[in-house]
Amino acid sequence: MHSTNWSFEQVLSDALAEPMTALQRSSLDRRMAPSLAQTRHAPRWRLALAVVPIVAVASVAVWAGATILSPPSAFATWTAVPTPVDPAFAEQMERNCATNRPAEDLSSFDPQTRAEMEAQQEIFRKLPLVVVDRRGRAAIALFAERRPEGQAVVTCMTIAEEDGGSPVNGGGGSATGALESPPDGPLRLFSALRDQSDAGIYTAYVGHVDPDVVQVTVERNSGGSVIASVANGYFVAWWPGDSYATTLVAYGEGGQILAEIGNNGWDFRMAE
Repeated sequence: MHSTNWSFEQVLSDALAEPMTALQRSSLDRRMAPSLAQTRHAPRWRLALAVVPIVAVASVAVWAGATILSPPSAFATWTAVPTPVDPAFAEQMERNCATNRPAEDLSSFDPQTRAEMEAQQEIFRKLPLVVVDRRGRAAIALFAERRPEGQAVVTCMTIAEEDGGSPVNGGGGSATGALESPPDGPLRLFSALRDQSDAGIYTAYVGHVDPDVVQVTVERNSGGSVIASVANGYFVAWWPGDSYATTLVAYGEGGQILAEIGNNGWDFRMAE
């Protein structure tokens, strides 16, 4: 079902053709339409996991935390090479993002669906922080875990109100069952996202790496290459604007190329 050359039409067709549980159907009806639209005009401080090929097997949610009062120049401090993350910054991000993990009122659902959704929310709340991709004042924290049905993931962007300051509450997106592409190898994509924040539009790519990968470089259709943050078997790379990844390259400790993959069709051109 899940091919490397993923497209919206293929995923939607597969989703309609395969049976879904009550939870998956509820999530599809209420969540997937805005998520798969790859919107460039989402409400402020929402991250939409806009390009995860998981319609028939997964639940996707978008959520918002506290409004971040950041000036438009917040992305002016962005750099193509990640900014070092000190322990205090990472701990503050973990606290802020944990406070704003996905949650909703489930009282209107039938008991079975409610139980399934509560179990999913519990998964999100327990995901470990694996990578913080900080670039100047703004950063994306990735909480993730590989599960039998695919990656369970929560992303959370925050912005510090001043250079060298602590991050404040933000918002994010979540998904379960995110499939890796390619399905094996040292470098695999499982999510791409684009959203509108108070500081402007930003785009990000998220994936899994083998232990021998020490660096991932993302080539874009415009704006030059970006070096991803790599830690704990995952990578994250984000940037301001609407350029998209064209090629991702994984390097070993000696600088040798371990893998080179395309963007799996995740270029957001449906939204343009």
